Amino acid sequence: MASHSIHYGEERLTFEMPRGWKILPNTLPPEANREEWTVSQLARKALEDHFVQGEDGLLAPGKRVAIVVDDAARPTPAADMLPALFEGLMGRGIKREDIDIIIGLGTHAPMGEDALVRKLGKGTLDFYRVTQHDCHAEDLVPIAALDSGAEVRVNPVFARADIRIGLGSIFPHPMNGFGGGPKIVFPGVVNYEAIREHHLKHTVHPRSIYGILQGNPFYDEVRRIARRAGLTYSMNCVFDTRDRVAEVLFGPFETVHSRGAERSREICGMKFPEKSDVTLISAYPYMEPFQIMKPMIIGSLITRPGGTVVLVVKTNAGMPPSFVDLFENLQNSAQGSLGEFVVNKFRSGELLLEGAPVDFNCALFFALFCKGLCRVALVSDTLGRPDVERMGFAYYEDLNQALAGESTIAPQASVNLAPVGGILPVLPKELNMGY
Repeated sequence: MASHSIHYGEERLTFEMPRGWKILPNTLPPEANREEWTVSQLARKALEDHFVQGEDGLLAPGKRVAIVVDDAARPTPAADMLPALFEGLMGRGIKREDIDIIIGLGTHAPMGEDALVRKLGKGTLDFYRVTQHDCHAEDLVPIAALDSGAEVRVNPVFARADIRIGLGSIFPHPMNGFGGGPKIVFPGVVNYEAIREHHLKHTVHPRSIYGILQGNPFYDEVRRIARRAGLTYSMNCVFDTRDRVAEVLFGPFETVHSRGAERSREICGMKFPEKSDVTLISAYPYMEPFQIMKPMIIGSLITRPGGTVVLVVKTNAGMPPSFVDLFENLQNSAQGSLGEFVVNKFRSGELLLEGAPVDFNCALFFALFCKGLCRVALVSDTLGRPDVERMGFAYYEDLNQALAGESTIAPQASVNLAPVGGILPVLPKELNMGY
């Protein structure tokens, strides 16, 4: 019998499919050779590739530059990228005292000193002005309105700059299609009210989903606000399926995001011929408790309604008790379909947990929605059985136990296998990717 493998954290587990389970063929691009270039070298090459095409006249002595960097919730290796960017700016006459760094927190809490050092590097903190965005600040500058009417206000340091650069990462995103690019502005450096209204309205749209940019209302409004805010350039990493930098791009933000999304499709796109009865998917490279919701979403997209997603999870911490309590309470509050319950919450303008970051609410939304679509089983020796079962998921301590238990429930089953969780699921066009 053929053996298969799946990631459990960095470790790969080898296993055999239960008798009666038929694995469906799929295609995952081969891993790229990453040994030739460091992140710093890739960043310098990206700048050279842009400027070798000719000066665009935007960078000149006396110009004020604002660089927005994503926060610790994103894997962008800013400390390795910023020195190359500083060199590129100063090589075109920009002075160090004319450069500001802004941490694009969106609705997240400020980062501590140690986290800032890890994110930016000590040299950046010692020699450059660094501020952290406050989405509730009173001095945010009005720039536009959402289609739904909310006023959009932007960080004043960003607004005052002549050149505005976003530094972040491009990878498949559950609402925006792909992360990076314009998202560094919206939600990164805008006001809370606009973020909340935008996310509540567009998260529930069927085209606000992984891998879709065209006709995606979530992305369309993010891009429109970034244009109005005057985002000039992006320096973005493109990540592979294991959260490693495969490429760095620099240039006008829309060009970079379009090119980066296409590269992400090439690197992370995994083709599945059909939705399966059972999906085995690893949470890796996501190891933060809240981040494991992302592969859960992917698993539900490639599983038929009423099927089972078996999520193989190794976390670096347990689920916070407050999150488990909230998850359990929301399930108990639902009347009828759990999916309809959370969708109606968002459509009525209600967060699932007031006071929590908006993207935390979105992660919670998707976890509950997925649970309404499919049966979910977690395989983990880092998450406790009581917490997992209180959240309404089946629990197994190891993979062999899970395969034995699930094959008893479904003796005959078609199976999709995703050995890592950082993929972009690709289904035939006739199958619905959205919800």
